Amino acid sequence: MVLGRLWLVLAGVANLVAIGLWLSPEEQGYYYTFASVLAAQVFFELGLTTVVMQFASHESVRLAKDCSGRLDGDSTAKSRLASLVHLSVLWYGFLAVLFIVIVGPIGWAFFSQNNGGATHIPWKTTWVCLILVNAGILWLSPLLAILEGCGMVAEVARLRLFQSISSHVVLWVAMVAHSGIRSPVFFSAVTLVLGVTWVWKQHGMWLKDLVNNGQTEAKISWRREIFPYQWKIAVSYASGFFIMQLFNPILFTYHGAVEAGRMGMSVSVTGAVSTLSLAWITTKAPAFGGLVAQRKFSELDRMFSGALKRTLAISASATVALILGVWGLNIIQHPFAGRFLAPVAFIPLVLSSFISTVLTAMAVYLRSFKREPFLLVSVLTALLVSTLTYLLGRAYGSFAITASYLFVNCTVGLGLGWWIFVHKRREWATDLAVK
Repeated sequence: MVLGRLWLVLAGVANLVAIGLWLSPEEQGYYYTFASVLAAQVFFELGLTTVVMQFASHESVRLAKDCSGRLDGDSTAKSRLASLVHLSVLWYGFLAVLFIVIVGPIGWAFFSQNNGGATHIPWKTTWVCLILVNAGILWLSPLLAILEGCGMVAEVARLRLFQSISSHVVLWVAMVAHSGIRSPVFFSAVTLVLGVTWVWKQHGMWLKDLVNNGQTEAKISWRREIFPYQWKIAVSYASGFFIMQLFNPILFTYHGAVEAGRMGMSVSVTGAVSTLSLAWITTKAPAFGGLVAQRKFSELDRMFSGALKRTLAISASATVALILGVWGLNIIQHPFAGRFLAPVAFIPLVLSSFISTVLTAMAVYLRSFKREPFLLVSVLTALLVSTLTYLLGRAYGSFAITASYLFVNCTVGLGLGWWIFVHKRREWATDLAVK
């Protein structure tokens, strides 16, 4: 786990340097705007991986691996887990196809009509390849979520570390070889190939046994059990797209590829810090779900409290370091400063990222109860941020976008979010304790 977190920092820094050295400012704009449009997969995934992981964690506490690697224990739990695998594979296969036929043409039309001031960028082949490969990654995601929910968090973390190292190395080699905007295709392709290979070789027999031997009379009902929880997660996740992923397309359209690239790199570095900080929380999500299933709320609170302290300490330290770093680059007039937003726009973005880290940590805790508490927060934030991004961003640029984002995060996010966390945390634990 420590090695994985260290790699996140090193890879993030190296990636920023590689983009700055081997991609032009216009290519940087395409690079990050590609990522923003591809993030539309959230409308297809609909938060189901989070739900799948939580349901798997609740069933797996009654199961254990035997010496042959097969699951043994409560037959009803095994049957329900098997039905979860069936449902996830079929549903995500359908979603992957939808992703190709809907997002592919939408992205093609967007980049055809908005070239960001860079008509020489060969984006068409890159876009087609990215759509196909990311559809495969989307299809694989529920299997990894189920494995995490069944207590294989460390194994999946090692896989993701290996994927990240391999994919980044290939990405950097491609950039050095002057592949330009085509470089991210290699990154995604390596991620997919390694993921499929690992699942098949390491857990293929485990999954086959689970599906073939699970008792068919006990199944998880999508309509009665998953949907009442999932639709709220889906709306929250979709809201996240409108909160952050509209920044680049709006700037790309109204202010050009270069400014979109600055926003993309700035969001990327703050996002990497947030991901690193939240590693202490997100990796414990399956354990949180298991403790809720066993009604061990005191142990749940102790585990969450310790993880939250580490998360906030790292996030706060990184926030200060980022602000000083970008400010320093501008003071010495380093050429790399031009690849980030100006400090006046960068500082609100970093502060917003810190607030989002706090909110995400609270959401992970409450979602272990198989409920989505922050639906209202997510929707209100998405409506306000997306509206202000469009109205102010197209006219006033990056500063207007990040300043309005910080304002909404402080008022709606922290204000309403904290109230929900305090009240629901006590209410749900009390309700389950008396059952």
